Amino acid sequence: MSELLPTEKMPESAPVVLKGRYELRAVLGEGGMGRVHRGFDRVLGRPVAIKILTDLDSPMMIQRFEREAQTLSQLNHPNLAAVYDFGVEGTQPFTVMEFIDGKSLGRLIEESGSIEPEKALPMIAQIGEGLAAAHDRGVVHRDIKPENILVCRKSDKDWVEIVDFGLAISDVHIKTDDRLTVPGYVVGTQRYMSPEQMEGKPPTIVTDIYAFGLVCAEMLAGPGSVKAGRLRSTAHVKTAITRYWSIIEKACHEEPAERWPTARAMVRAFQEVTASFDVSQPRGRSAQTRSLQRVRRKKQIMQWVTVFGVLLSLAMASSVFWLDHWHRRKETHATIPVIAIEGVNVTWLSKDHLEIRLTGEIREAQPQRMTMEVVVCDENGNRIPGKESPLEDRALGTLHYLDITTAPDRFRRTFPPLQVPSSHRKGYASVTIFDQKKMLVAQQNSGFWLERRPR
Repeated sequence: MSELLPTEKMPESAPVVLKGRYELRAVLGEGGMGRVHRGFDRVLGRPVAIKILTDLDSPMMIQRFEREAQTLSQLNHPNLAAVYDFGVEGTQPFTVMEFIDGKSLGRLIEESGSIEPEKALPMIAQIGEGLAAAHDRGVVHRDIKPENILVCRKSDKDWVEIVDFGLAISDVHIKTDDRLTVPGYVVGTQRYMSPEQMEGKPPTIVTDIYAFGLVCAEMLAGPGSVKAGRLRSTAHVKTAITRYWSIIEKACHEEPAERWPTARAMVRAFQEVTASFDVSQPRGRSAQTRSLQRVRRKKQIMQWVTVFGVLLSLAMASSVFWLDHWHRRKETHATIPVIAIEGVNVTWLSKDHLEIRLTGEIREAQPQRMTMEVVVCDENGNRIPGKESPLEDRALGTLHYLDITTAPDRFRRTFPPLQVPSSHRKGYASVTIFDQKKMLVAQQNSGFWLERRPR
């Protein structure tokens, strides 16, 4: 199979298609574990990223590759790269992920030397939220660095997503000592490793916070602020990030117990400091210049107050029209809901029948009806055919509806039992939620390798 997976852009006349669905296109990058291609999902008609394992001779690397897919399939957050599918083509494992059209944070730092606070702070907040979401699920990334943070444009603003969970480890793996590493063996990128990580000790969430602190330092003060896994306390570095020095210094403390306990606590500290001054104020300007700017801002404020008063008067005079217009828009337009799927559980009711249960939370929505597609796949990610399935491709599964209300709501759904052919003994269930325009809203798998329970 390896000869079918090229390292360069393939001819358009003969694309390689994985599982009869995913076209393999140009190479986006390559790391120690695998190679990432740009791809195209023929079923949903959207670009994707396809990660292919390149080291097929190492059983540990194969296990780590599969674990990365398992880990990401359990995470659902806007600042974490989403996993859509996992499979094996021949003997070649691959993962289908969200395609992010942007640059790595490392490249941005390399191009600009450092990032201005007004641009860096929103990115820092998003990185912290993504880390916090992973930590909430008991997952430690272990390789936080600028190269594993991608920045793209969404809704006319910089959007950050954390990628490459190839070295990630969960609480379950730590407690069972199932770490896929030899005791004392060091994994990660040395430039961003915490002291305990360099010593081969079990990682915790503050291991990621240490690396997060170093990344923040590089964003605000440039690459010279970090050396060999340590924060450099030079006069230049302290001057560049003087307002945030104590926050970053606490994140990079030698003792894990002295660091920020969570990524959210660290982000809140940044926000509290930022609220006390205007980060858009350029550094190093004279007192005379700042005084002139204050006078100019006061004039601008008075102008805006006058304009606002005129607009308010017009709005009050035409309030009946605007209220009617608002109600009509509310009736004809439904907002896209934010749906967080917390879990997909599968239970064997009998030898051949399984029951699928879905739990989650709905936020920020107007009344509308969503479509839930439930399918059952085998261990290779191929849909299992079913005689009684209502789906057009006759895959084993079913369609259901999810009625949305305006108020935040938690939901639980138990789907009718599905009969699985006896020839299929391993697999997983996948639940996908679409909005009224057939756009993907959320997706979650039950987890891999669900053995059939013997009777």
